[in-house]
Amino acid sequence: MYVIRLANGRLRVPYSELTENDEIVQTYREIGPEDEDYSSLAAEAVSEEELVRIKERWRRDDEALRTSFEEWKATLPDD
Repeated sequence: MYVIRLANGRLRVPYSELTENDEIVQTYREIGPEDEDYSSLAAEAVSEEELVRIKERWRRDDEALRTSFEEWKATLPDD
C-alpha cells in the first residue's frame, strides 16, 4: 500500500487495525499538514496519477511473467 498525495494536499495513508476476532483489516485514513507524521509521510507519497501508472506497470509486468511461466510450463513432460 502506498501513501497517496491527494489533489487537495492531504495524504491518504495505509492503516491497519486488529479486530476483536484477531483479523487484520487494512484500509486508508486521511491526514493533513496538522498531523505530526505528515512531513515524513509526504516525502514518500505518490500522486493519484502516479499510482495509476504504477498499477498499469504491474499489470504489464504480470502479463509478461505469466507468459514466461506458461512457456516454461509447456516444456515440462506430461505427468
